[in-house]
Amino acid sequence: MFGLTTRLQVHLGIMCVPHKQAQEVANLMVDAGITEIWNWSGIPVHVQKDIAVYQEPMFGEQSAEAFFKLK
Repeated sequence: MFGLTTRLQVHLGIMCVPHKQAQEVANLMVDAGITEIWNWSGIPVHVQKDIAVYQEPMFGEQSAEAFFKLK
C-alpha cells in the first residue's frame, strides 16, 4: 500500500472498521504514509504525535439522526 499512497500523494485515510481491527488498520495506514486518519471505528486509536486523528463517535443522538436523514 505504501507505493500506491506515495504515487497518488494520498495523505488522508478514512477508517470504518470493527473495533477489534481499528488499531491494526491505523498502524497499516501510518506505515503506508498516511498522515491524517478520519476514524469512524468508534474507539480511539493510538498513533505517533505527528499523525492527525479525527475521531468520529459511532453512537449517540447525532449518529442516529444522521442515519435516519440518509434514509
